[in-house]
Amino acid sequence: MVDYDTLHSIWSRSHAAGSPAKFVRDEVICRELATLVPGKTLDAGCGTGEYSILLERLGHRITAFDPSPAAVETMKASLDGGSRIELQMNSIEACDPGTTFDHVVCIEVLEHLEDDRRALLKLHSLLKP
Repeated sequence: MVDYDTLHSIWSRSHAAGSPAKFVRDEVICRELATLVPGKTLDAGCGTGEYSILLERLGHRITAFDPSPAAVETMKASLDGGSRIELQMNSIEACDPGTTFDHVVCIEVLEHLEDDRRALLKLHSLLKP
């Protein structure tokens, strides 16, 4: 089983140090996220929520989850009082939001899963037809 809090800790330290790869990656990801038509959006494996927060600012209604309690707590602390992001501690395998979404984003998550194909099928099932 993956220790998601350890992954979160490693990720946080490397990006706080100013990883050049993060700056390039963020520019590409943010540019692509900005092309999405605002709608009901799931951020699966949201980490500390930087992309969830960006999407909310762009007009999306966000449901976000991460399996790391530390990441969820960090994200909660970074949300302002006006944020309406629905935040959960959850995993792709266990999520059952009881609804479907216009968009599903899953950034830097699949490489940490044992069965990425199964995860993609699950996420696909959460998209509106």
